[in-house]
Amino acid sequence: MATYQTSKNTADEYLEVSPHVIARRNPWAPTAKSGRPLSTWYRNPNYISPKEADKAKLTEEYQTAYNEAKAANLKRYEEILAGYKTRYSTAMTDLGTSRTEITGKLATNRAEVLAGLQGLGEEELAGIGRQYTKERASVSQQLISSGLHSTTVAPAVQAGVTRREGYAVGETQERLRREKLGYISQLGAQELAALKQLSDQELLMKTGLTKEELDFMERREDEYPSESLYVQLMQGLGSS
Repeated sequence: MATYQTSKNTADEYLEVSPHVIARRNPWAPTAKSGRPLSTWYRNPNYISPKEADKAKLTEEYQTAYNEAKAANLKRYEEILAGYKTRYSTAMTDLGTSRTEITGKLATNRAEVLAGLQGLGEEELAGIGRQYTKERASVSQQLISSGLHSTTVAPAVQAGVTRREGYAVGETQERLRREKLGYISQLGAQELAALKQLSDQELLMKTGLTKEELDFMERREDEYPSESLYVQLMQGLGSS
C-alpha cells in the first residue's frame, strides 16, 4: 500500500496495480463475486512513461551541455578581451617610453643648438673692430703727416670712421640675428615634424588596437550544442 494525494486533497491509501495505474479500496462499495470490495481506479500521478523519461533526460543533458558551453564561451571571451587590454596597455606604455625618449633628444638637441648660437658672429664682430681700429690709426697718421692732427678736422674725420664702424657692426648684428632666428625656426619646424610623426604613429597604433578589439567583439561567435539536433531527437522520441 502507498499513500497518494487525491483530487479532493485528501491522503488515502491506494494499491499500485501497475506502474501507471493505482486502485483505491472502497470498503463501502458492493463486493465482487470473489468477496473482495470493489476499487476505484486512477492514473498513477507519479508515473512517467519511458518516452517521457527519455525526453526529460535528453532535455536535462542538452541544458547541461548548453550551460557548460555558455560558461566556456564566456571564459574564453573574457580571456581574449583581457589579452587585448593587456596588449593595448603594453603598447601605450611603450609609446609613452618612446615619446619620453624622443622629446628628451629634442630638448638636448635644442639646448646644444642654442648654446652654439650664443657665439655666432663673435669672431666676425671682433674682426670689424680690428679693421676699424687699424683704419683709425691710419687716418690719424695721415692727419699727422698732413699737419691736420691738431685741427678741428681731425675729430670730424675720426667720427666718420666711428660711424662707419657702427654701421658695419649694426648690419652684421642684424644679419646674425636673422640667421639665429632662421636656425631656431628651422629647429622648431624639425621638432614639430618629429612630434607630429610620433603623434600620428600613436594614433595609428591606438586606432588599430581598438579596432581589432571592437572587431573581435562584433564578430563573436560562440559554440553551443546543436539546437536542430536536439529538436530532431525530441521529434524522434515523440514519434516512436
